[in-house]
Amino acid sequence: MLLPAVGFMVGFLVSLVGGSGGVFYVPLLILGFGVDPRVAVTTSLATMVPTAIIGSVSHRKEGNLNVRAGLTFGLSGMVCALLGVYFSSRISTGDLEAIIGVVLIGLSIPMASESLRRVRSAGQAGKEPKTRSILVKHRNPVGISFGAMSGFMSGLLGLSGLSFVVTGMYFLGYSAATVIGTSVFVLLFNTAAGLARYVWLGEFDLALILLLAITASAGAFVAPKVLARVKTSLLEKVYGPAFVLVLISFGLALLLRS
Repeated sequence: MLLPAVGFMVGFLVSLVGGSGGVFYVPLLILGFGVDPRVAVTTSLATMVPTAIIGSVSHRKEGNLNVRAGLTFGLSGMVCALLGVYFSSRISTGDLEAIIGVVLIGLSIPMASESLRRVRSAGQAGKEPKTRSILVKHRNPVGISFGAMSGFMSGLLGLSGLSFVVTGMYFLGYSAATVIGTSVFVLLFNTAAGLARYVWLGEFDLALILLLAITASAGAFVAPKVLARVKTSLLEKVYGPAFVLVLISFGLALLLRS
């Protein structure tokens, strides 16, 4: 009974806070349910595909999706996701767990910094953040760079990789709502590319994927409707510190286990 609830909550988080909620999938399956790391990676990727599709459609209806920015981040991420999967097949299970742990802890640093920035600018929620003029002049190269890093981590570790996308979009001056909706769209590219390789290798559990995909998709459909009723400033105040805490906790747990 816990697995469907986990699927719903992760799908809800993915669509509610911009895809970064998917980072919890792999460590939850490994630590909480004893799933083999490689099967956990495949399950995470497979479940995120329908979640991203439904979440993107729902966000589009709410006006939170910038398709052009999404394509810039997403297409570069798709190419590098395949590269990440290539290297993943050459890493042992123990090393894979250790790498996931290190990456989770590492991601807590930019997330903590961004959380602090959001709290400071909470009074301007819903407005376009002040643009960094130098970066905006080079939006495509910056977007491609952050998208490539996002895709590589998605293919290598089965994580959403969208902390890179979220950070990049904020640096480029997009509003919180646009970052959330567009990063869910980018998630579709990252996961679809990485998933193909893992399925080809036969490292998947179809029953587990179907169970989590159905419940996660339901969560992804509901989240944008909830987001429309929640003040962005309140969401960012609560989510940021909690997300950082969970990243560090899962990261340390995986490092101690490996």
